[in-house]
Amino acid sequence: MKKLNMKTIIAIASASILLAFATNCNSSMEESKDDPTLLQYLITSNAAVPTGNQATCLGAIQLANSCVGGNVTGEGYNPTDYCFQGNEAYHASDFATCIAGKVNETSCNLSENKYIDKAAATEGAFADCFAAATLAQCRAAAGTNITELLACNNP
Repeated sequence: MKKLNMKTIIAIASASILLAFATNCNSSMEESKDDPTLLQYLITSNAAVPTGNQATCLGAIQLANSCVGGNVTGEGYNPTDYCFQGNEAYHASDFATCIAGKVNETSCNLSENKYIDKAAATEGAFADCFAAATLAQCRAAAGTNITELLACNNP
């Protein structure tokens, strides 16, 4: 049996490592569907780590995004649309509880039950949650103005 020289050993080892790395990267990239919710929030909000109501809101949005299975970034719910000041209705625990209940009810966080984008998810699972939060937000903004309160109830 021939002795393997150093160049041959290095070539075989390099090829093996390269093959293992390429296979591992391809499979992990295909399997990875990380939810960018928190990252989007932190990049665009210029805020410190969220706490309290904003954390509740982020958790609800991240949970809703677990039901969106599209392949393009941005097809899910953007937390900056819901978790900033002015959107306090989405910070409420009722909103988070509603989202969690719909995820449990529909099992839309499982890959076979995911919606293609946020519009389909809103229509299919979360319409009641977003409608209730929008109504609560409208009522809070209207205050005691009867005309504006009536407009909230009849959009």
